[in-house]
Amino acid sequence: MSFLRFLLPQSLVLRVYALYSVTWLIFMLGAISVYYETRFTQEISDVQESASSVLEVAAHTITDSAVIGDYDTIKRTLDRMVNSPNYSSAKFIALQSGLISSRAKTTESLGYIPDWITERVASHLFDDNRIIRVGGQDYGVLRLSFDNFEIAQKMWQMIKVAALMTLASFIGGVVLIWFPLRHWLGALQGTQMLELGRSEGRDLEYEHLIQNAPAELRTTLLTLQTTAGQLRAELSERESTLNSLRQILISLVPDSRKRIAQDDNIATVIATISKLVEEGEKSRSALELAKTVAENANQAKSSFLANMSHEIRTPMNGVIGMLELTLDTPLSEEQINYLELAHRSANNLLVIINDILDFSKIEANKIEMEAIEIRLPELLRDILTSHELTAQKKHLPLRTEIAPDIPQIILGDPTRLSQILNNLLSNALKFTDHGEVVLRAKLTPPAHVDDTAHLHLMVKDTGIGIPISEQGRIFDAFSQQDASTTRRFGGTGLGLSICNRLAQLMGGSITLNSMPGIGSEFCLTIPAVFPLPSSADTKAVVNTSAQRELRQLNILIAEDNAVNQTLILNLIAKQGHQTVLANNGQEAVDRWKGEYFDLILMDMQMPVMGGLDASKMIRQLEQQSPARQRTLIHALTASALASEQHEAMAVGLDGYLTKPINRQVLYELLNQLAAQPSAGLPTSVSEHA
Repeated sequence: MSFLRFLLPQSLVLRVYALYSVTWLIFMLGAISVYYETRFTQEISDVQESASSVLEVAAHTITDSAVIGDYDTIKRTLDRMVNSPNYSSAKFIALQSGLISSRAKTTESLGYIPDWITERVASHLFDDNRIIRVGGQDYGVLRLSFDNFEIAQKMWQMIKVAALMTLASFIGGVVLIWFPLRHWLGALQGTQMLELGRSEGRDLEYEHLIQNAPAELRTTLLTLQTTAGQLRAELSERESTLNSLRQILISLVPDSRKRIAQDDNIATVIATISKLVEEGEKSRSALELAKTVAENANQAKSSFLANMSHEIRTPMNGVIGMLELTLDTPLSEEQINYLELAHRSANNLLVIINDILDFSKIEANKIEMEAIEIRLPELLRDILTSHELTAQKKHLPLRTEIAPDIPQIILGDPTRLSQILNNLLSNALKFTDHGEVVLRAKLTPPAHVDDTAHLHLMVKDTGIGIPISEQGRIFDAFSQQDASTTRRFGGTGLGLSICNRLAQLMGGSITLNSMPGIGSEFCLTIPAVFPLPSSADTKAVVNTSAQRELRQLNILIAEDNAVNQTLILNLIAKQGHQTVLANNGQEAVDRWKGEYFDLILMDMQMPVMGGLDASKMIRQLEQQSPARQRTLIHALTASALASEQHEAMAVGLDGYLTKPINRQVLYELLNQLAAQPSAGLPTSVSEHA
């Protein structure tokens, strides 16, 4: 292609001529070749047929003459045969008297004849012969020979005529297209086309040029004209922008005012911009470093939160658990009152700790919402039941108003939903001395087919109410009405803030309607998401495990805290199950190797080997010993972070229990497991270790 580029002329008109010439040459040469072949074939055929006719006519005369021996007549007949210019000689070879022949008269050559034409004619023409035979007797052979030069001369004349006509057609075509091409395309090669993109005020001239141009070039010229206008506008805008940029740079860098004003070129502006960009890059690097430091700090905050959760909740587990165990022993009425007060204070302290930890998790975006089935009426009744004792002590009616269209089952996070409603009910009972507290539930159907139904859970009280001036910040963190309220009722001021943030994570919100001295109503509104019908149907399976006889379990306790060891061992012993104690993860693995356990309660943070590593090792050993039954492992830890729960479940744990230990939850787990038939191995399994 690069070689062809050098061969092509630069002029568009000359390129058109070159294209015309090459095209004409190809087609004309092809046409001449076809014409020559056709004419040559036809000429040879005509000459051969003519010779056959001549021989056919002459054969009758010569036959009669040969019979009677009239050789003069034969001679005259042969002379007449060679009068045609196509034949060079005519011969009669008589068997009795020998050869009788006649040759054509020689004529002067008409000019140059190419040898290839003569040779080709000679290769296609052959002498024509006739045997003279009468009554079964042969008298001789009549032969007619062709004049190859005469026939070649005719073919050459035909070729020269065709070539002259072709040349004439080429010259005529060039002359005919010369002037239109010069008129249509010549102007496009001049300076007008170059000026099309740079001059202004010549629109009429350009439009006339475009209208006279060929249709194939009009679109290009129109695009060029439009682009030229856009370029002029863009250049003008850039010049204006550059002037504005100069002014901005002068205002930003006063020291450069004199230099920019003197140079007044783009190089100075670019240099100044480069300096500002360099300074901006330094600022960006500093921001990235600050971001990295902040992310590291956030990671450290998460680690600190996990450690604090473990360190605070572990002793609280011991305090609350030991108080509950003590309350189960024979005590005097005075001792019971003291211990119940201590137990209540410990639970209040646990609420404060949980609020602080929940708020920290929300701030660190560590809260993850579940989407599991919730039996809504049962959940509301259980929540209300947990507050009945507090209501009875204050002589307050506590009732529910559940609309008949409330769904039986929804999808959501039952723990967080209970947390919000418990907080709202606790506040309502705390701030109400007279009247009542009501928990209402109703459903708002979707306005359109594609909309979502919404569930409204309202807690209404007849308490002290909230002033309008305070309602705007009631959901802010650490916010309470005033100091007197804090002294009278206590609290961290985090409860409503946490509830509001949890409601937002559920896709809903909490609203307030309150009047001082009349009461308050908090309304939790969340989307009502329903499970598939088959999901609800599977819940209808009859649970027969409660009907079975409970068996004794063999449970491994992996716990390093002495107080928690005593608490857990006593709680499990009260249910009649057998326990084995391990003080760290390595000891738990060693115990597991030599004995079968129905359940392992594994603390996550222990010396020597933590609970996660111990669980991983047990699962690996189980894979290496397929004959051994898989052991249930439940985490028993003071950490309540969702990320740690997910990590524990990913390792292969079957459940996650948090401290302080909820005796009801623990007992439900043990009863469920004890109701199942034993699928384990004999007590001693050391042979599989």
